[in-house]
Amino acid sequence: MRIAIKIGHLVVANGLLSTVRNIGKEGEVTVSGFGCGTISVVNVANIQPIPLSRNSLESHEEIEGFITEHNASQIILASERSAVIELHLSDTLSAKQAADKLGLKKTAFYELKKKYSPELGPITLIKNNPGPLKGSMRVTDQIISIITDCYIKHYHGRSASYSYVWKQVQSECFAQALNSPSRETVKKLIKSFDKKTTHRMKHGVDSANQIFQPRPGIAHTDYPLQVAQMDHTRVDLILRAEHDRTKIIGRPWLSVIMDLHTRVILGYYLTMFAPSIISVQQTMGMAMLPKNTGYFQLASESSNYPYFGFPERLLMDNAAEFRSPVVEAAMRKYKINPEWRIIGKKHMGGHVERLIGTFMTTAVHFLPGTTFSNTQQRADYNSEKQSSLTFREFCTWFAGQVLIYHGTVHSELGVSPKDAWEKAFEKTEIKLPEVAINPRALYLDFLPEAIKPVRNNGISLNKRRYYSNKLNHIQARARVIVKFDPFDMTIVWVKVNGEYVRIPQVSSEQNYISYEEYRCDRQHNKKLPPGTITDDNALRQMRTNNALVKNSQRSTRNAKIAHKHPEAMAHHAEKNKHGIPKPIWDAHTIPVNEIDFDETEVNFSLTPRLFDEND
Repeated sequence: MRIAIKIGHLVVANGLLSTVRNIGKEGEVTVSGFGCGTISVVNVANIQPIPLSRNSLESHEEIEGFITEHNASQIILASERSAVIELHLSDTLSAKQAADKLGLKKTAFYELKKKYSPELGPITLIKNNPGPLKGSMRVTDQIISIITDCYIKHYHGRSASYSYVWKQVQSECFAQALNSPSRETVKKLIKSFDKKTTHRMKHGVDSANQIFQPRPGIAHTDYPLQVAQMDHTRVDLILRAEHDRTKIIGRPWLSVIMDLHTRVILGYYLTMFAPSIISVQQTMGMAMLPKNTGYFQLASESSNYPYFGFPERLLMDNAAEFRSPVVEAAMRKYKINPEWRIIGKKHMGGHVERLIGTFMTTAVHFLPGTTFSNTQQRADYNSEKQSSLTFREFCTWFAGQVLIYHGTVHSELGVSPKDAWEKAFEKTEIKLPEVAINPRALYLDFLPEAIKPVRNNGISLNKRRYYSNKLNHIQARARVIVKFDPFDMTIVWVKVNGEYVRIPQVSSEQNYISYEEYRCDRQHNKKLPPGTITDDNALRQMRTNNALVKNSQRSTRNAKIAHKHPEAMAHHAEKNKHGIPKPIWDAHTIPVNEIDFDETEVNFSLTPRLFDEND
């Protein structure tokens, strides 16, 4: 048998399966190793052609599509064995030597020799795999259509299963007088459908998007403060009360803004209450102003905090506090473009969520009283029993942990956030972020506010009273906007004639300066209201006094009635002589035998009845 070597044919060149790429004029053939692409030039004498079929494939594309990982290994093995058999047929090797060279027994070598045809070459040694191809099914198109219809109609919800679809297929096949396929056939066909569609039908759109939606996890930024992300989370830690460490007050909330380019934390806010507009305002104000200006200074609890600035874009979710018109107006005033997460796209904002998760798993989960991320991790750990930190102590600890985070190498950056921030500004002409022209105005824009009346004794807010002579001309005349600093409640800022005036505190019912500590004390240290009687003797005396007043009222009422009837005045005076009432009749003046008793009309076995006042 003869075969022409053409470009694109498979050959064995120097013992390697190769593809012919070019044929020279002097018998030099350029080949590339199959699967590796190595180019080499060999002489035609060192090439053994491989007829893949009696009608050899002509095009390179057809050959590449025909070869698989499985049959490629078979071709290489057949080529090696054919070369050894050829040496045996030419009496170069004995049967035992050839068998040893191939690693076979002598009987197995003779079996190969019987199959080998010198005319057809290595193809005669390639094993044939009878049976259906992998993944094929011996079912009719009608059965496949029934399985597909049952899959579309019945494979829905968390309870969706292959078995349930198979039962529906059996029912449909029975109705059409067809033999039902096996469960494995139904399962194999369902698995061949689009995996995203199948997952969405069973687990829903959100779950399918989490697995199959493209999410490269890379948000490209060119410089710091180009994009920032903000989010809230509840800290995995149980805290105790400041006034009484034996009491549990719950888990704190954390709000944080992170610069996406350098991963530094621009600002954060801690509270024991659910996130509100105060959390957003304080976090943003801390992020925009330098921490050593006196504004938001107590928020950081650390002097080494050089990160601040105005993000060009601030990404947030759709919580009500993020969508507040007050917050949005303040952001746009300072040329910050707010962007809210597309509803249903939970993966947006993932960088700040991963930052928060890193804080929890690498730091918070090692504190006494941690709740871990879930009940499985917590196991039998008693979080409430092990808790020890108060809210104030946790704020100090967290500020130190932020400092540690900024100095730790980030897994994606390859450097620490601090180094990334410094290097980013070293490459630019402007070595610092933009600063506010009027820090005081920015500070006031992001303070929480309330509308209060101005009374003669000043303004009352948060159990404190504030007064200044600057309020004299509006006392009892107007309600004003009052702004207060959650970190320093000893002063407030009151808007008078279009400008904010600083008003000091003149009295307070509690000693806390921080608004969050005040709220915690009000929530968890319930004090008895003024007027509460705590003495048992005082309570008993109150009942005695009430009885005395009641008796006095009765005596006065009887006196008034007697005064209206002269014939009863003497009797009333005698009855109440010396304050001791006397009976209606006297036994000495009215003999008992003269009193007529009608005993026959009295029946003591009957139930007593009330007299009618008309009787």
